[in-house]
Amino acid sequence: NKRKKKMMLLAEMCKSTRENLGIKQTKVAIETGYSEQNISSFENGRTNNMIIFLWYIQHGLLNDPDNVSMINYLKGV
Repeated sequence: NKRKKKMMLLAEMCKSTRENLGIKQTKVAIETGYSEQNISSFENGRTNNMIIFLWYIQHGLLNDPDNVSMINYLKGV
């Protein structure tokens, strides 16, 4: 379905942002208070967690112009 595809795209952008920063899922887990399994589930589009998503925003998700364009596309999620 369309919503799931959009959520998967957002999850991929978050994972890419983290990897580009050289940050391990362990650090995200510690800083958000969630498990590495939760972070993995989020990055694979299986779960939707606002706290985890806000971590990615705080760490530069919106600094990449390509990501901003894609997030504008996702606004209908």
